Amino acid sequence: MPIAKKPTRVVKPKKVVKKVPPPAHVPVEKVPYTQENATMCICTRCPVQAESVCAKEKVRVMEAMMAKGMPEGMMPPPADLSGLYCATGVATCKDLDFNKMCICAGWPVWDKCKLGDSTPAGYFCRAGRRTNSDLRAQNRELRTETKAVRSM
Repeated sequence: MPIAKKPTRVVKPKKVVKKVPPPAHVPVEKVPYTQENATMCICTRCPVQAESVCAKEKVRVMEAMMAKGMPEGMMPPPADLSGLYCATGVATCKDLDFNKMCICAGWPVWDKCKLGDSTPAGYFCRAGRRTNSDLRAQNRELRTETKAVRSM
């Protein structure tokens, strides 16, 4: 009688799970409507509003106000400012040329407030300011990414 062979035990290799650290949660900020940001704003040099008669007039009025000495922390109504659209919203000037290149990405606050990751990403003078709902949506996406990475 032939001797029965023992079944060969198949050893499956262990699944190696590489732990990937979750993406760092980078808080996204709304752009503050402040004198400091208005002073640093580069909208007045933007090609989009370079030929705008309306924008040039607003710049002239703002320069006159600044020359007189605007009180610390005081800001004009957003409609009177030719810039800082990422904080205030769509430009009131209707003679802007959106066929020209937006330079928003050259502003120091662009990186600080993660404006490139927002909706809209540039052309704030046309599309409006970054809103809290944009920030909430972005934070939700970050949390979802983090959960997905942790579940790997």
